[in-house]
Amino acid sequence: MLRSILSAALIFCTSSLFAQSVYTENTLKLDDPINMPHAKIDDVAWLSGNWVAEAFGGLAEDIWSDPAGGSMVGLFRSVSGGEVNFYEIFTISEIEESLILRLKHFNADLTGWEEKNVTQDFRLVEISDQGVWFEGFTILKKGTDEYQVFLVMKSSGEEVEEIEFNFNRRASKK
Repeated sequence: MLRSILSAALIFCTSSLFAQSVYTENTLKLDDPINMPHAKIDDVAWLSGNWVAEAFGGLAEDIWSDPAGGSMVGLFRSVSGGEVNFYEIFTISEIEESLILRLKHFNADLTGWEEKNVTQDFRLVEISDQGVWFEGFTILKKGTDEYQVFLVMKSSGEEVEEIEFNFNRRASKK
């Protein structure tokens, strides 16, 4: 009986340990959607605010709302040469006792990249005091005024590339 209980416990622990795998150097993949970690939106409240980074040959900006109603909403804007390249609208929401990041891309004129009812979805893989790992999308806390993003991008040939952004909190204008 004890051997059966120990065997079952070992199988359960082993399957939980392997619910994720490495996607790229700094991102993870969720191998078993049933094993999404438990999390609340308040676990990522540290993202709230206005953040800037150098990216795509210009300025990248993230603006995150405070948590409310089990979600946070955000906006990404890429600007270079004095013009907007593209926008993203995204949310992090509580779903099934875990979190999911969803986003949509838009051209400068707000025409969408994805179909009307399609979003890019990133399920939660891991969360800790150091950051949050969604599938192919990692956000690492580097202090109260800095975070780092690692994002997996696929080319048309299905080649995978990891992109890095280093965001700093934008000082409020008074």
